[in-house]
Amino acid sequence: MKTNKPIFDKELLKNKKLLGIVAAVTVCTGTVGYATYQAFTPPKQQATEKFSGEKEKETDSWIIPEDRRKKSSVTTKKSQAKKNKTTTDVSTDVFERFGLVETAKDSDNKGTMKSSLSPKELVAVAQSIKDKEATKQPTILDQVLQQPAIFKPEKSPQKPVTDNTQTKPSEEMDKPVVPLPPVQPETPQEPTPQPDPQPPVAIVDYQVLARLVENAEGLPASAYMTASYQAMQNQLKVAKTMLAERQATQAQVNAQVEALQAAIDQLVLRGNFSDLEQLVAQVKLIQRENYTTESAQRLDQAYEQATALIQEGEATQERIDEALNQLNQAIMHLVERGEKAALQAIVDQAKGIDRALYTAESLQVLDEAVGQAQQILQFVDATQAQVDESVQLVQAALAQLQTIGEPDYSLLQLTRLIEVCEQMDLTEYTEQSVAVFTEELARAKAFVSSGEVTEEAAQAQLAALQQAKEQLVKKTDKTVLTQLIQEVAQLEASNYTSDSWATLDQALQTANQVMADPQATQEHVNDAVSALQHAKAALVEV
Repeated sequence: MKTNKPIFDKELLKNKKLLGIVAAVTVCTGTVGYATYQAFTPPKQQATEKFSGEKEKETDSWIIPEDRRKKSSVTTKKSQAKKNKTTTDVSTDVFERFGLVETAKDSDNKGTMKSSLSPKELVAVAQSIKDKEATKQPTILDQVLQQPAIFKPEKSPQKPVTDNTQTKPSEEMDKPVVPLPPVQPETPQEPTPQPDPQPPVAIVDYQVLARLVENAEGLPASAYMTASYQAMQNQLKVAKTMLAERQATQAQVNAQVEALQAAIDQLVLRGNFSDLEQLVAQVKLIQRENYTTESAQRLDQAYEQATALIQEGEATQERIDEALNQLNQAIMHLVERGEKAALQAIVDQAKGIDRALYTAESLQVLDEAVGQAQQILQFVDATQAQVDESVQLVQAALAQLQTIGEPDYSLLQLTRLIEVCEQMDLTEYTEQSVAVFTEELARAKAFVSSGEVTEEAAQAQLAALQQAKEQLVKKTDKTVLTQLIQEVAQLEASNYTSDSWATLDQALQTANQVMADPQATQEHVNDAVSALQHAKAALVEV
C-alpha cells in the first residue's frame, strides 16, 4: 500500500491551528458583543406593527380626546412589552448557541438584562467553539485544507523486471519529486435526452351526445320538411361517426352536441293538406258563369295557387293555412250575376203600350227607365241588386204614365177600334150578325168624321161599336152532325131494347132541330153531335 504524507511542516500546521483558534475567539467576542448590543437595542417595528399602526392612525381621527389618551397608553404598554420580549429572546438565543450561562449584575434586574463577558468567560466561549468544531462534520473546504494536493511518496513501488535493464533503487530515490498534475474537472456530459412527456389522456364524455343521437334517430322523416330533416340527418351522421371513432376532444364533442341540437330545433313540421284539398274539390265544381267576371277571376287565382301548393307535396302549416284562407276569402267575395228574366218582361211591357194614349212628359220618363234597363240587360256582370233596381225603376215609370185628356182619349180609342173592325174577315160570321155589325161600324166612322165630338158622345159610340163586334156570330159547321144523323136513320128499332131506342130517338130529334135552325151556333151543333153519339153507343141489342 502507498502512504501519502504532506510535505508541510507539522510545526507550521500547529501554528496555523493556534492562529485559527485565536481568530475564532476574536470572531466569537465580536459576535457576543453584537448580540449584547442587540439585546439592549429596541428592535424595529415589524411590517405588521407598522400596518396596524397606520390603521390605528386612521381610526384616531374620529376617537374623542379622552379615548385617544387611553388608546395611546395601551399602545405604549404593548410596544414596551414586545420590546422586552424581543430582547429576552435574542439574548437567550445567543447564550444557548454558545453554551453560556447568563449572569445578573443586579438582583433587581435579573432576567431582564444580559451581563458583559469577562476574560474567563471568553476563554470558556472559545473552548466551547473548539469542542463544537471538533464534533462538527467537516465541510468541503476543511477536507481540502486537511488533505493538500501535493504528496511525497515514502517508497516507490517495485515493478517486475521485464528486460535486462533494471533501475537501481538509489537512482530512483534521487530523482526529483514531480508534482501531480492538477485535478482537471470532469467534462460535463450532456444529459441523455429524455422523450417528450406525453400529455395525460383526457377523459371525453360522450353520454350527452349519445342520448341526443338516440333522440334524433327516433324522429320520423314524414313529419318534417325534407330540407330541414336532411340538415338534421347530416349532423346526425357526423355525431354517429364521432361516437364510433371515439377520437374527438371534449370541445369537439360539445360543439357537435350544439350543432345537432340546433339542427333538431330547426326542424320544420309538415302541414296537413286535407282541409285544403277538400275546399279545392268544392271550388272546382263552382259554375263561374253564374258570377261576375272580376270575382270569378279572384277565385280562379286563389284556386290555382292552392292547387300548385298541393302539387308540391309538402309545405308548412303556415303556408297551407294562408292558401286556405285566401281561397275562402275568394269564395266569400263571389258576386252572383243578376237574374234578368223579370227585367226583360217589364221592358217588353213598356215597349208594348199604346204611346198615343199618354202624354209626352210621362213617356219621356218611361223611355229613360227603359234605356237604363236595356243597359243592365246587356251588361254581363250586372249584379242582382242592379237588376232589381232597374226593374223597380221601369215599374215606377209605367205607373206614372199620364193619359191624354177627354174627349181626345175616347175619340182615340174609337179610332183604334174602327181600324181593328175594318181588318176583320166577316165571311166567317152569320149574315144577320154581320149586318148589325156593319151598320154600327158605319155609324162610328161618321161620328169620327163629324168634327163635333163630345166626351159623352165619344164614349157612347165607342161602347156601341164594341158591342156589335162582340155579337158577331160565326157560321156553324154541321157536317159531322149531318153524317151522324144519316147513320142513326139506318138502324132498326126492333134490334134494340125499347128503353135504349127511346133515348136514341130523343137525341135524334134534337139534332134535327139544330140542323133546321139557321141561327144555331157552333156550340149548339157540337152539343147535338155529342148527345147523339152517346145515345147510339148506349143502344142495347135484343
